[in-house]
Amino acid sequence: MGKYLKRDHDSEIEQRISDEIIVDCYDEYEELSGWYCHLEDRLSFPFEAVCEKKSQRSPLKVGEKVVAVGLADIDECGAKSYVL
Repeated sequence: MGKYLKRDHDSEIEQRISDEIIVDCYDEYEELSGWYCHLEDRLSFPFEAVCEKKSQRSPLKVGEKVVAVGLADIDECGAKSYVL
């Protein structure tokens, strides 16, 4: 498990994350960048999504369906990942 972001996963998943996503990360920004690159490589846009939680950053309502067309800029995301 990364030392900069807390995750509640079992040890097998934590090891894979450590080996594949955040292997050479030395600080929080590098770890976030690792996650961003991992998502960029794995997600295929566009895709349909459903809003599951209300957020002050989003005008979406819970249950609203949208089409995600890309990842938000890494500098806009902070410790979370957002899609456009």
